[in-house]
This record gives sequence, C-alpha cells and structure tokens, in this order.
Amino acid sequence: MITKINKLHLGAFRSMTKNNTVVKANVLIEASYRLTLNEQRLILLAISKVNPLEKLTEGRLFVVTVKEWQECYECDYNTANKAMMEAESTLFERQITLYVGSDSIKTRWVQSVRYYLRQGKIGIRFSHDLLPYLSELRSHFTSYKLKEISGLTSVYAVRLFEMLKQFGDINKSRYFVINVNEFRNRLGLEDEYSRFGNLKAKVIGVAVNQIKENTEFKNLSYKQETEGRKVVRLAFFT
Repeated sequence: MITKINKLHLGAFRSMTKNNTVVKANVLIEASYRLTLNEQRLILLAISKVNPLEKLTEGRLFVVTVKEWQECYECDYNTANKAMMEAESTLFERQITLYVGSDSIKTRWVQSVRYYLRQGKIGIRFSHDLLPYLSELRSHFTSYKLKEISGLTSVYAVRLFEMLKQFGDINKSRYFVINVNEFRNRLGLEDEYSRFGNLKAKVIGVAVNQIKENTEFKNLSYKQETEGRKVVRLAFFT
C-alpha cells in the first residue's frame, strides 16, 4: 500500500496491530525466500505483533503462543503445538534476499528463536536487516488481516495473495502482471519446476484455487503471456 499515514490513521493502526494485522514494507513482499507453511505462519504471527509506526529496536522479542496459533489457524492444541515446534526447529536457518534499489541483501529472517520449555510459546527476534521493513512505515507498505490467509495451506498461495494485495493497493487495479522468472525467484523456485507445465500444476494452479476458495479474491483468474512458444509472463485478474 503506497500511502501516507497521518494522525487520523494512528489509532487505527494501533488497533490493527492488536487485532493481528500483518504490515510489511513492499521490499519484503518482493523479496526472494522460501519457508515451510509452519515457518511462514510463525513469522506472520510474529510480524502481526509489530507496531508498524514505531521504531523497532534490535533485540526486541516477539512471543507467539500456542493458543494464538490455535485461534488464528483453527486447530486443536496438540496440532498447534506440534506445528510451532516444527517451525522453531528450522526457522533460524532460513534466509531471505532483499532487493533494495540496485543492491541485494542476503540475510536470515531471525537473529534468534527462543523456545520456552513446557510453556506453549516461542519468542522471535528479527534480524537487523529486516527491521527497517517492519517498523516506522509511512509509505510503500502492504497490510492485511491474518485471518485473510488463515485458510491457506500452500506457502505459494500466501505469497501470491500478498502480491495481489500489494498490486491492488498501489494501482487500484484488478490486473497484475509478473515475469515468470521473477515469480520463480520470489518463491525460491529457480531450480525447481523447470518445465512450465509443472510450475502451473504444482504451484500456480494450487495457489489460485486456494485463494479463490479462502480469500476476498473469489474471481481470481490468470492467463499465460508468451513470446514465441515460451511462457514469459503471468497476468492475474482479481
């Protein structure tokens, strides 16, 4: 969402943060990374606790509880606890590449993950390089309610949903075009699904169907744009 936040918006954004709203700079929407579903869900729950207007100091700990996971993703305690433990065990190793102007920055998502033994909660400290893209946001950001993606079980569906939200907020448009290679790069699929038919079946089709069934984009569709016989762009219609 490219906009200015004036004083009239301050109260709204405080309540949005408390009500599980994810706010990210568009640099994060356009970044290249790959997470499992549980890692993605844990990251998003933690981000929803960040106040996007305030300065985020390095070392700040954001605690996510099993109860919060249950409520957000609608599952029982044991399922939520198992999912969080799986995410906790691998999240520290996950990398993200940010594209800022002509530069690229490769970093980790988190500087630490704290596991509270038998307390049903996990603490996350975001890496230093991510802090400018989670806090003090005045423009060039995208926001959405966590409940909007709670029914998505494909990480690719979550990523595509964020792209659609970003583009719609920027352009007030129902038409979003992205180069296939850029799409692959954002999803961390440069070396997978090299045949477009496999990418279409395993990634795009699954994501589009889940988004149609579980989000506001009920009429989502897409078409392939070609150069010669090669599919080079994807056009999504919301």
